[in-house]
Amino acid sequence: MFEEIMFDSVAQLKFRIFKNLAGQLQGSYTYNQLAAETNLSYQQFYKLAHEINDELLANGLLQESIIVPNTGIATTNLSLTIDEYRYFLLENSLPFQLMRALLLKPELGLEGFCQQQFASRSTLSRRTQPLIKYLRRYQITINFQQFKLTGQETAIRLVFFYFFWIGYRNLRWPFEISKADAETYGAPFLKFSPLEKNFVGKLEAAMYSAVALTRISQKKIVAYDPAMDFLFVGNKRYDLDIYAALFDLSHEESQGEAASVYFLTNFLPFYESKSDPAIQQTITLFTRKSNVIWEFVEAFREFVLHELRINLDDETRDLMMANLANIVLAFYGFRGPFPNLPYLMKKPSPKSSDTLLLEEKISSFLYKITDQAEFSIFRPSIQPLIAVLRNGVSSYYYKLVKDQPLKVGVVVESNLMLVKPLSDFLLGINFIEAEYYKKEHTYDFIITTFSKLETSAVVYHWDYNEGYQHMGALYTALREAYLRKNR
Repeated sequence: MFEEIMFDSVAQLKFRIFKNLAGQLQGSYTYNQLAAETNLSYQQFYKLAHEINDELLANGLLQESIIVPNTGIATTNLSLTIDEYRYFLLENSLPFQLMRALLLKPELGLEGFCQQQFASRSTLSRRTQPLIKYLRRYQITINFQQFKLTGQETAIRLVFFYFFWIGYRNLRWPFEISKADAETYGAPFLKFSPLEKNFVGKLEAAMYSAVALTRISQKKIVAYDPAMDFLFVGNKRYDLDIYAALFDLSHEESQGEAASVYFLTNFLPFYESKSDPAIQQTITLFTRKSNVIWEFVEAFREFVLHELRINLDDETRDLMMANLANIVLAFYGFRGPFPNLPYLMKKPSPKSSDTLLLEEKISSFLYKITDQAEFSIFRPSIQPLIAVLRNGVSSYYYKLVKDQPLKVGVVVESNLMLVKPLSDFLLGINFIEAEYYKKEHTYDFIITTFSKLETSAVVYHWDYNEGYQHMGALYTALREAYLRKNR
Protein backbone atom coordinates (compact mmCIF):
# COMPACT_ATOMS: atom_id res chain seq x y z
CA MET A 1 0.00 0.00 0.00
CA PHE A 2 2.86 2.42 0.75
CA GLU A 3 4.16 2.22 -2.81
CA GLU A 4 0.64 2.62 -4.19
CA ILE A 5 0.27 5.84 -2.19
CA MET A 6 3.68 7.28 -3.00
CA PHE A 7 4.45 6.08 -6.54
CA ASP A 8 2.75 6.74 -9.85
CA SER A 9 1.94 3.74 -12.03
CA VAL A 10 5.31 3.72 -13.81
CA ALA A 11 7.31 3.93 -10.58
CA GLN A 12 5.21 1.09 -9.12
CA LEU A 13 6.11 -1.11 -12.09
CA LYS A 14 9.78 -0.22 -11.81
CA PHE A 15 9.74 -1.06 -8.11
CA ARG A 16 8.05 -4.38 -8.84
CA ILE A 17 10.74 -5.20 -11.41
CA PHE A 18 13.57 -4.19 -9.10
CA LYS A 19 12.21 -6.26 -6.19
CA ASN A 20 12.04 -9.26 -8.48
CA LEU A 21 15.63 -8.73 -9.65
CA ALA A 22 16.90 -8.20 -6.11
CA GLY A 23 15.26 -11.47 -5.04
CA GLN A 24 17.00 -13.53 -7.72
CA LEU A 25 20.15 -15.55 -7.17
CA GLN A 26 23.19 -14.04 -8.84
CA GLY A 27 23.23 -14.96 -12.49
CA SER A 28 21.84 -14.06 -15.90
CA TYR A 29 18.14 -14.15 -16.75
CA THR A 30 16.24 -13.69 -19.99
CA TYR A 31 13.74 -10.91 -20.53
CA ASN A 32 11.00 -13.43 -21.20
CA GLN A 33 11.57 -15.23 -17.90
CA LEU A 34 11.63 -12.03 -15.84
CA ALA A 35 8.67 -10.51 -17.67
CA ALA A 36 6.58 -13.58 -16.88
CA GLU A 37 7.57 -13.46 -13.20
CA THR A 38 6.51 -9.80 -12.93
CA ASN A 39 3.30 -10.26 -14.95
CA LEU A 40 4.43 -7.83 -17.65
CA SER A 41 4.66 -8.14 -21.41
CA TYR A 42 8.08 -8.56 -22.98
CA GLN A 43 7.94 -5.01 -24.38
CA GLN A 44 6.92 -3.48 -21.02
CA PHE A 45 9.62 -5.29 -19.11
CA TYR A 46 12.33 -4.56 -21.69
CA LYS A 47 11.57 -0.82 -21.76
CA LEU A 48 11.30 -0.39 -17.99
CA ALA A 49 14.34 -2.54 -17.20
CA HIS A 50 16.46 -0.40 -19.52
CA GLU A 51 15.08 2.77 -17.92
CA ILE A 52 15.96 1.44 -14.46
CA ASN A 53 19.48 0.58 -15.60
CA ASP A 54 20.05 3.95 -17.29
CA GLU A 55 18.71 5.95 -14.34
CA LEU A 56 20.84 4.11 -11.80
CA LEU A 57 23.99 4.42 -13.90
CA ALA A 58 23.35 8.14 -14.47
CA ASN A 59 23.00 8.70 -10.72
CA GLY A 60 26.08 6.69 -9.81
CA LEU A 61 24.05 3.99 -8.06
CA LEU A 62 25.35 1.18 -10.28
CA GLN A 63 29.01 0.57 -11.06
CA GLU A 64 28.27 -1.62 -14.07
CA SER A 65 25.25 -2.09 -16.32
CA ILE A 66 22.91 -4.94 -15.42
CA ILE A 67 21.90 -5.32 -19.08
CA VAL A 68 23.37 -8.25 -21.01
CA PRO A 69 23.10 -7.30 -24.71
CA ASN A 70 20.70 -9.46 -26.71
CA THR A 71 20.12 -11.68 -23.66
CA GLY A 72 18.58 -10.14 -20.58
CA ILE A 73 19.79 -9.05 -17.18
CA ALA A 74 22.77 -9.99 -14.99
CA THR A 75 21.82 -9.70 -11.33
CA THR A 76 25.51 -10.14 -10.46
CA ASN A 77 25.97 -6.44 -11.19
CA LEU A 78 23.01 -5.35 -9.06
CA SER A 79 24.70 -3.68 -6.10
CA LEU A 80 21.72 -1.59 -4.93
CA THR A 81 19.39 -2.89 -2.20
CA ILE A 82 15.59 -2.78 -2.27
CA ASP A 83 15.50 -0.12 0.44
CA GLU A 84 18.01 2.03 -1.43
CA TYR A 85 16.05 1.76 -4.67
CA ARG A 86 12.79 2.64 -2.91
CA TYR A 87 14.47 5.72 -1.48
CA PHE A 88 15.79 6.63 -4.96
CA LEU A 89 12.24 6.53 -6.32
CA LEU A 90 10.91 8.49 -3.33
CA GLU A 91 13.31 11.32 -4.12
CA ASN A 92 11.15 11.90 -7.20
CA SER A 93 7.82 11.12 -5.54
CA LEU A 94 5.63 14.21 -5.24
CA PRO A 95 3.46 12.74 -2.42
CA PHE A 96 6.52 11.74 -0.37
CA GLN A 97 8.24 15.07 -0.90
CA LEU A 98 5.00 16.81 0.13
CA MET A 99 4.86 14.85 3.40
CA ARG A 100 8.53 15.56 3.97
CA ALA A 101 8.00 19.29 3.45
CA LEU A 102 4.88 19.38 5.61
CA LEU A 103 6.92 18.03 8.52
CA LEU A 104 10.41 19.40 7.96
CA LYS A 105 9.90 22.53 5.84
CA PRO A 106 6.40 23.89 6.52
CA GLU A 107 7.71 27.43 6.03
CA LEU A 108 7.96 26.68 2.28
CA GLY A 109 4.22 27.09 1.90
CA LEU A 110 2.25 25.85 -1.08
CA GLU A 111 3.80 28.19 -3.64
CA GLY A 112 7.35 27.54 -2.45
CA PHE A 113 6.84 23.79 -2.53
CA CYS A 114 5.35 23.81 -6.03
CA GLN A 115 8.24 25.95 -7.28
CA GLN A 116 10.78 23.66 -5.62
CA GLN A 117 9.20 20.59 -7.23
CA PHE A 118 8.51 22.27 -10.60
CA ALA A 119 4.88 21.23 -10.26
CA SER A 120 1.64 23.14 -10.71
CA ARG A 121 -1.11 23.12 -8.11
CA SER A 122 -3.29 20.99 -10.37
CA THR A 123 -0.47 18.46 -10.82
CA LEU A 124 0.08 18.36 -7.07
CA SER A 125 -3.62 17.81 -6.44
CA ARG A 126 -3.87 15.06 -9.06
CA ARG A 127 -0.77 13.13 -8.01
CA THR A 128 -1.58 13.23 -4.29
CA GLN A 129 -5.09 11.78 -4.58
CA PRO A 130 -4.07 8.33 -3.21
CA LEU A 131 -2.38 10.08 -0.27
CA ILE A 132 -5.43 12.26 0.36
CA LYS A 133 -7.67 9.18 0.30
CA TYR A 134 -5.38 7.32 2.70
CA LEU A 135 -5.31 10.19 5.20
CA ARG A 136 -9.08 10.54 5.05
CA ARG A 137 -9.40 7.02 6.53
CA TYR A 138 -8.07 8.48 9.78
CA GLN A 139 -9.86 11.85 9.70
CA ILE A 140 -6.69 13.66 8.60
CA THR A 141 -6.81 16.22 5.81
CA ILE A 142 -4.21 18.24 3.91
CA ASN A 143 -4.87 21.98 4.08
CA PHE A 144 -2.97 23.02 0.98
CA GLN A 145 -3.56 26.75 1.42
CA GLN A 146 -2.15 26.76 4.95
CA PHE A 147 0.31 23.98 4.03
CA LYS A 148 -0.38 21.72 6.99
CA LEU A 149 -2.16 18.56 8.10
CA THR A 150 -5.26 18.84 10.24
CA GLY A 151 -6.63 16.13 12.50
CA GLN A 152 -5.77 14.41 15.76
CA GLU A 153 -2.15 15.26 16.52
CA THR A 154 -1.13 11.76 17.66
CA ALA A 155 -2.56 10.27 14.45
CA ILE A 156 -0.72 12.89 12.37
CA ARG A 157 2.55 12.01 14.08
CA LEU A 158 2.00 8.30 13.46
CA VAL A 159 1.42 8.96 9.75
CA PHE A 160 4.63 10.96 9.48
CA PHE A 161 6.50 8.29 11.43
CA TYR A 162 5.25 5.39 9.31
CA PHE A 163 5.99 7.14 6.03
CA PHE A 164 9.49 8.14 7.15
CA TRP A 165 10.15 4.72 8.67
CA ILE A 166 9.36 2.93 5.43
CA GLY A 167 10.93 5.58 3.22
CA TYR A 168 14.26 6.02 5.00
CA ARG A 169 14.65 2.49 6.45
CA ASN A 170 17.56 3.60 8.65
CA LEU A 171 19.54 4.58 5.53
CA ARG A 172 19.45 8.28 6.40
CA TRP A 173 18.43 10.52 9.28
CA PRO A 174 16.27 13.27 7.74
CA PHE A 175 15.75 15.41 10.85
CA GLU A 176 17.58 18.50 12.07
CA ILE A 177 17.17 17.03 15.55
CA SER A 178 20.00 14.59 16.33
CA LYS A 179 19.33 10.99 17.28
CA ALA A 180 20.79 11.67 20.72
CA ASP A 181 18.38 14.57 21.31
CA ALA A 182 15.48 12.51 19.98
CA GLU A 183 16.23 9.80 22.53
CA THR A 184 15.59 12.27 25.37
CA TYR A 185 11.93 12.34 24.32
CA GLY A 186 11.39 8.60 24.31
CA ALA A 187 13.80 7.52 27.07
CA PRO A 188 11.47 8.05 30.07
CA PHE A 189 8.89 5.74 28.53
CA LEU A 190 10.86 2.92 26.95
CA LYS A 191 11.56 1.48 30.39
CA PHE A 192 7.84 0.61 30.52
CA SER A 193 7.79 -0.86 27.02
CA PRO A 194 8.99 -4.11 25.40
CA LEU A 195 10.51 -1.86 22.72
CA GLU A 196 13.44 -1.34 25.09
CA LYS A 197 14.46 -4.99 24.59
CA ASN A 198 14.19 -4.83 20.81
CA PHE A 199 16.91 -3.60 18.43
CA VAL A 200 14.44 -2.44 15.80
CA GLY A 201 12.08 -1.13 18.48
CA LYS A 202 14.77 1.30 19.63
CA LEU A 203 15.24 2.53 16.06
CA GLU A 204 11.48 3.00 15.74
CA ALA A 205 11.33 4.88 19.04
CA ALA A 206 14.12 7.25 17.97
CA MET A 207 12.41 8.11 14.69
CA TYR A 208 8.99 8.61 16.27
CA SER A 209 10.60 10.80 18.93
CA ALA A 210 12.24 12.93 16.24
CA VAL A 211 8.84 13.39 14.56
CA ALA A 212 7.29 14.38 17.90
CA LEU A 213 10.03 16.85 18.80
CA THR A 214 9.83 18.41 15.35
CA ARG A 215 6.10 18.93 15.81
CA ILE A 216 6.61 20.32 19.33
CA SER A 217 9.14 22.83 17.96
CA GLN A 218 6.39 23.96 15.57
CA LYS A 219 3.97 24.42 18.51
CA LYS A 220 1.92 21.38 17.47
CA ILE A 221 1.14 19.97 20.91
CA VAL A 222 -0.94 16.91 21.81
CA ALA A 223 -3.94 17.83 23.96
CA TYR A 224 -4.59 15.66 27.01
CA ASP A 225 -7.55 13.30 26.56
CA PRO A 226 -9.68 13.01 29.75
CA ALA A 227 -10.87 9.61 28.49
CA MET A 228 -7.43 8.32 29.53
CA ASP A 229 -7.90 9.35 33.18
CA PHE A 230 -8.31 5.72 34.22
CA LEU A 231 -4.70 5.10 33.16
CA PHE A 232 -3.06 8.20 34.54
CA VAL A 233 -4.97 9.77 37.42
CA GLY A 234 -3.51 8.61 40.73
CA ASN A 235 -0.99 6.35 38.99
CA LYS A 236 2.48 7.01 40.43
CA ARG A 237 4.04 5.02 37.62
CA TYR A 238 3.31 7.83 35.17
CA ASP A 239 4.81 11.30 35.63
CA LEU A 240 2.87 13.53 33.28
CA ASP A 241 4.92 16.61 34.21
CA ILE A 242 8.17 15.08 33.00
CA TYR A 243 8.29 17.18 29.82
CA ALA A 244 7.65 20.55 31.48
CA ALA A 245 11.31 21.08 32.38
CA LEU A 246 12.81 18.94 29.61
CA PHE A 247 11.20 20.84 26.74
CA ASP A 248 10.01 24.07 28.40
CA LEU A 249 6.34 23.13 28.19
CA SER A 250 3.48 24.26 30.39
CA HIS A 251 1.88 21.83 32.84
CA GLU A 252 -1.05 21.25 30.45
CA GLU A 253 1.23 20.79 27.43
CA SER A 254 3.46 18.34 29.30
CA GLN A 255 0.41 16.35 30.39
CA GLY A 256 -0.80 15.99 26.81
CA GLU A 257 2.60 15.06 25.41
CA ALA A 258 3.53 12.61 28.17
CA ALA A 259 0.12 10.93 28.16
CA SER A 260 0.38 10.54 24.38
CA VAL A 261 3.74 8.76 24.60
CA TYR A 262 2.67 6.55 27.49
CA PHE A 263 -0.40 5.67 25.40
CA LEU A 264 1.72 4.79 22.37
CA THR A 265 4.03 2.55 24.43
CA ASN A 266 0.96 0.55 25.46
CA PHE A 267 -1.20 0.48 22.36
CA LEU A 268 0.34 -2.39 20.40
CA PRO A 269 0.19 -6.14 21.11
CA PHE A 270 3.80 -6.81 22.10
CA TYR A 271 3.80 -10.02 24.07
CA GLU A 272 4.79 -13.38 22.62
CA SER A 273 6.22 -15.25 25.61
CA LYS A 274 3.85 -16.38 28.35
CA SER A 275 6.65 -15.91 30.90
CA ASP A 276 7.15 -12.20 30.14
CA PRO A 277 6.75 -10.43 33.53
CA ALA A 278 5.46 -7.32 31.75
CA ILE A 279 2.20 -9.20 31.02
CA GLN A 280 1.13 -8.95 34.65
CA GLN A 281 2.17 -5.28 34.72
CA THR A 282 -0.16 -4.65 31.78
CA ILE A 283 -3.01 -6.54 33.43
CA THR A 284 -2.50 -4.54 36.64
CA LEU A 285 -2.54 -1.32 34.63
CA PHE A 286 -5.90 -2.14 33.07
CA THR A 287 -7.55 -3.55 36.19
CA ARG A 288 -6.58 -0.92 38.78
CA LYS A 289 -9.67 1.14 37.90
CA SER A 290 -12.92 0.22 36.21
CA ASN A 291 -12.75 0.91 32.47
CA VAL A 292 -14.54 -0.07 29.28
CA ILE A 293 -11.41 -1.56 27.72
CA TRP A 294 -10.95 -4.32 30.27
CA GLU A 295 -14.68 -4.95 30.37
CA PHE A 296 -14.58 -5.43 26.59
CA VAL A 297 -11.61 -7.82 26.84
CA GLU A 298 -13.36 -9.79 29.59
CA ALA A 299 -16.44 -10.08 27.40
CA PHE A 300 -14.29 -11.39 24.57
CA ARG A 301 -12.67 -13.92 26.91
CA GLU A 302 -16.13 -15.24 27.73
CA PHE A 303 -16.90 -15.41 24.02
CA VAL A 304 -13.67 -17.38 23.39
CA LEU A 305 -14.49 -19.82 26.16
CA HIS A 306 -18.20 -20.37 25.61
CA GLU A 307 -18.81 -19.60 21.93
CA LEU A 308 -15.54 -20.62 20.30
CA ARG A 309 -15.02 -23.34 22.92
CA ILE A 310 -11.30 -22.58 23.23
CA ASN A 311 -9.89 -23.58 26.61
CA LEU A 312 -6.77 -21.66 27.57
CA ASP A 313 -4.46 -22.25 30.49
CA ASP A 314 -4.03 -19.30 32.83
CA GLU A 315 -0.76 -18.09 31.33
CA THR A 316 -2.01 -18.27 27.76
CA ARG A 317 -5.22 -16.50 28.77
CA ASP A 318 -3.24 -13.68 30.40
CA LEU A 319 -1.02 -13.37 27.33
CA MET A 320 -4.04 -13.06 25.05
CA MET A 321 -5.84 -10.59 27.30
CA ALA A 322 -2.80 -8.35 27.81
CA ASN A 323 -2.24 -8.11 24.05
CA LEU A 324 -5.90 -7.48 23.36
CA ALA A 325 -6.13 -4.81 26.06
CA ASN A 326 -3.23 -2.97 24.45
CA ILE A 327 -4.72 -2.97 20.97
CA VAL A 328 -8.29 -2.23 22.12
CA LEU A 329 -6.83 0.75 23.97
CA ALA A 330 -5.75 2.12 20.59
CA PHE A 331 -9.27 1.94 19.13
CA TYR A 332 -10.54 3.57 22.31
CA GLY A 333 -7.97 6.37 22.23
CA PHE A 334 -8.38 7.16 18.54
CA ARG A 335 -12.18 6.73 18.61
CA GLY A 336 -11.99 4.52 15.56
CA PRO A 337 -9.50 3.10 13.05
CA PHE A 338 -6.00 4.52 13.38
CA PRO A 339 -2.85 4.66 11.23
CA ASN A 340 -0.98 1.38 11.43
CA LEU A 341 2.12 -0.15 9.89
CA PRO A 342 0.64 -3.46 8.66
CA TYR A 343 -1.79 -1.60 6.38
CA LEU A 344 1.14 0.14 4.66
CA MET A 345 3.59 -2.76 4.50
CA LYS A 346 1.52 -5.89 3.92
CA LYS A 347 -1.10 -6.65 1.32
CA PRO A 348 -4.16 -8.65 2.41
CA SER A 349 -3.64 -12.38 1.93
CA PRO A 350 -6.29 -14.88 0.80
CA LYS A 351 -8.39 -16.30 3.65
CA SER A 352 -9.26 -19.91 4.18
CA SER A 353 -12.83 -21.03 4.78
CA ASP A 354 -11.95 -21.63 8.45
CA THR A 355 -10.67 -18.08 8.78
CA LEU A 356 -13.79 -16.66 7.16
CA LEU A 357 -15.99 -18.68 9.52
CA LEU A 358 -14.04 -17.47 12.56
CA GLU A 359 -14.31 -13.88 11.35
CA GLU A 360 -18.05 -14.30 10.90
CA LYS A 361 -18.44 -15.42 14.51
CA ILE A 362 -16.27 -12.55 15.78
CA SER A 363 -18.25 -10.11 13.65
CA SER A 364 -21.50 -11.29 15.26
CA PHE A 365 -19.92 -10.85 18.70
CA LEU A 366 -18.83 -7.30 17.86
CA TYR A 367 -22.14 -6.14 16.40
CA LYS A 368 -23.98 -7.57 19.39
CA ILE A 369 -21.72 -6.08 22.06
CA THR A 370 -21.48 -2.63 20.44
CA ASP A 371 -25.26 -2.37 20.59
CA GLN A 372 -24.73 -1.88 24.32
CA ALA A 373 -24.25 1.79 25.17
CA GLU A 374 -21.03 1.34 27.15
CA PHE A 375 -19.35 -0.42 24.21
CA SER A 376 -20.76 1.73 21.41
CA ILE A 377 -17.44 3.61 21.21
CA PHE A 378 -16.03 0.56 19.40
CA ARG A 379 -18.70 0.39 16.68
CA PRO A 380 -16.73 2.55 14.17
CA SER A 381 -13.84 0.08 14.55
CA ILE A 382 -15.69 -3.18 13.94
CA GLN A 383 -13.98 -4.11 10.68
CA PRO A 384 -10.37 -3.68 11.85
CA LEU A 385 -11.27 -5.22 15.22
CA ILE A 386 -12.40 -8.41 13.47
CA ALA A 387 -8.85 -8.98 12.19
CA VAL A 388 -7.30 -7.99 15.52
CA LEU A 389 -9.46 -10.37 17.56
CA ARG A 390 -8.97 -13.16 15.04
CA ASN A 391 -5.20 -12.81 15.47
CA GLY A 392 -5.69 -12.74 19.22
CA VAL A 393 -7.13 -16.25 19.27
CA SER A 394 -4.88 -17.79 16.61
CA SER A 395 -3.20 -21.02 17.60
CA TYR A 396 -0.21 -21.03 19.93
CA TYR A 397 2.72 -23.18 19.00
CA TYR A 398 5.04 -24.97 21.41
CA LYS A 399 8.77 -24.82 21.15
CA LEU A 400 10.48 -28.19 21.16
CA VAL A 401 13.80 -29.00 22.77
CA LYS A 402 16.50 -28.73 20.13
CA ASP A 403 20.02 -30.24 19.86
CA GLN A 404 22.61 -27.95 18.21
CA PRO A 405 19.87 -25.53 17.11
CA LEU A 406 20.30 -22.82 14.50
CA LYS A 407 20.49 -19.45 16.28
CA VAL A 408 18.16 -17.12 14.39
CA GLY A 409 17.94 -13.34 14.90
CA VAL A 410 14.78 -11.65 13.62
CA VAL A 411 15.21 -7.98 12.64
CA VAL A 412 11.67 -6.85 11.89
CA GLU A 413 9.19 -4.20 13.00
CA SER A 414 8.01 -4.49 16.60
CA ASN A 415 4.38 -4.92 15.63
CA LEU A 416 2.79 -8.26 16.43
CA MET A 417 -0.06 -7.73 13.95
CA LEU A 418 2.53 -7.44 11.20
CA VAL A 419 4.87 -10.27 12.20
CA LYS A 420 2.57 -12.78 13.96
CA PRO A 421 2.39 -15.22 11.00
CA LEU A 422 6.19 -15.17 10.72
CA SER A 423 6.58 -15.67 14.47
CA ASP A 424 4.12 -18.59 14.44
CA PHE A 425 5.95 -20.13 11.52
CA LEU A 426 9.32 -19.93 13.28
CA LEU A 427 7.91 -21.29 16.53
CA GLY A 428 6.83 -24.40 14.69
CA ILE A 429 10.36 -25.23 13.46
CA ASN A 430 12.04 -27.55 15.94
CA PHE A 431 15.65 -27.14 14.81
CA ILE A 432 15.95 -23.37 15.36
CA GLU A 433 15.99 -20.96 18.28
CA ALA A 434 14.62 -17.64 17.11
CA GLU A 435 14.49 -14.32 18.94
CA TYR A 436 14.25 -10.65 18.14
CA TYR A 437 17.70 -9.44 17.18
CA LYS A 438 20.00 -8.16 19.93
CA LYS A 439 23.30 -6.51 19.01
CA GLU A 440 25.19 -8.27 21.77
CA HIS A 441 24.10 -11.78 20.67
CA THR A 442 25.69 -13.98 18.00
CA TYR A 443 23.52 -15.59 15.33
CA ASP A 444 23.88 -18.20 12.63
CA PHE A 445 21.02 -16.83 10.54
CA ILE A 446 19.34 -13.42 10.28
CA ILE A 447 15.83 -12.75 8.98
CA THR A 448 15.42 -9.05 8.28
CA THR A 449 13.23 -6.51 6.53
CA PHE A 450 16.25 -4.24 6.23
CA SER A 451 18.43 -4.30 3.14
CA LYS A 452 21.61 -3.49 5.02
CA LEU A 453 22.76 -5.11 8.25
CA GLU A 454 26.32 -5.54 9.44
CA THR A 455 26.65 -9.22 10.35
CA SER A 456 28.68 -12.28 9.43
CA ALA A 457 25.60 -14.51 9.68
CA VAL A 458 23.56 -15.77 6.76
CA VAL A 459 21.06 -12.99 5.91
CA TYR A 460 17.58 -13.73 4.56
CA HIS A 461 15.66 -10.67 3.36
CA TRP A 462 12.02 -10.85 4.43
CA ASP A 463 9.20 -9.17 2.53
CA TYR A 464 5.81 -8.99 4.27
CA ASN A 465 3.93 -9.58 1.02
CA GLU A 466 5.94 -12.11 -1.00
CA GLY A 467 7.41 -13.70 2.13
CA TYR A 468 4.15 -15.14 3.41
CA GLN A 469 3.50 -16.62 -0.01
CA HIS A 470 6.87 -18.38 -0.07
CA MET A 471 7.32 -19.81 3.42
CA GLY A 472 8.81 -22.92 1.84
CA ALA A 473 11.79 -20.93 0.57
CA LEU A 474 12.50 -19.61 4.08
CA TYR A 475 12.17 -23.11 5.56
CA THR A 476 14.61 -24.49 2.96
CA ALA A 477 17.14 -21.75 3.71
CA LEU A 478 16.87 -22.39 7.45
CA ARG A 479 17.19 -26.15 7.01
CA GLU A 480 20.25 -25.83 4.79
CA ALA A 481 21.92 -23.47 7.30
CA TYR A 482 21.09 -25.88 10.13
CA LEU A 483 22.59 -28.82 8.26
CA ARG A 484 25.75 -26.84 7.47
CA LYS A 485 26.12 -25.96 11.16
CA ASN A 486 25.73 -29.58 12.28
CA ARG A 487 27.76 -31.15 9.48
